[in-house]
Amino acid sequence: MPRIVPPEGPLDCAIAIVGEAPGEDEERFGRPFIGRSGQQLEKYLATVGLQRSQIYLTNVVKEHPPHDDFRKFARRITSGKLKDTCEVTLEYEVYERALYEELNSCSANVIVAAGNWALYALTRKFGIEKYRGSQLEAVP
Repeated sequence: MPRIVPPEGPLDCAIAIVGEAPGEDEERFGRPFIGRSGQQLEKYLATVGLQRSQIYLTNVVKEHPPHDDFRKFARRITSGKLKDTCEVTLEYEVYERALYEELNSCSANVIVAAGNWALYALTRKFGIEKYRGSQLEAVP
């Protein structure tokens, strides 16, 4: 049975960071963003005078995908020049709805997508590299 990793951080925050799914370290300790990516995140936050305790941290999917394979929940389909589409599971849809409820309950006015599936969940766009540094409108 997978371990659910709940969000962490103050609901009265200015910034929320949304990852794709917890990694092995996050699953083991039950906290988001504590593995290598979390350590890097804390360094980046420190360079701009922020602390982890000021940020709301969560993931689209709250469990570590088996073998780090997100296809258990969703997969991207690319068809030549056609617009990118994806197939998502019912489980993914449940997690995504819960994410929207979470974000509606916090006061963040900046939401950072950390990963392609986080970007998709928030904006319905793919290509995190393409949109890095961009300000995008979130889906309602």
